[in-house]
Amino acid sequence: MPYRVFISHNVGRDDYALVTLLANAMWQHGIEAYIPEWNARYGESVNKYTADQISNSDLVLAVVTHEGFSRAIHMGIEVGYALAKGKQVIALVEEGVNTEPYLGSTSRIEFNRWRIQSYYDVAERVVELVKQQKGLKEGKEAVGEAVAGLALLGLFLWLQSRGGKGS
Repeated sequence: MPYRVFISHNVGRDDYALVTLLANAMWQHGIEAYIPEWNARYGESVNKYTADQISNSDLVLAVVTHEGFSRAIHMGIEVGYALAKGKQVIALVEEGVNTEPYLGSTSRIEFNRWRIQSYYDVAERVVELVKQQKGLKEGKEAVGEAVAGLALLGLFLWLQSRGGKGS
């Protein structure tokens, strides 16, 4: 099953390039990225659609910039829902924006748009962190599968030993 990232954002017009670049960079690395307005389902509640996307994601990336901060209440709701569902949340935060009220102590990457060469630098850092999280999840799943396999093997051997004694 592919690793999925929901990108929560309340960015302004000038920041949309960053959000789409992040999504495209993830797709190029085999990570499914969702930006809510890319997949709007007509006839379905926006809130239900967003909740479904978050529920079906492995990680939520919250993109917070100075420009979009004034509209951050929706992001706070999305992040709160993700945390309530036990989802990993990472914040990409523009330097100087206080996210404590609604993002708390989530993992974060800070950036300063005036000190970077391009948004590609930021996207590369984000993709590397997401790939690390993906690797951690895959490692946990592999351990779980190995434990289940060993348990089945143990059960099989136990049943064989019981069957051998009763014959």
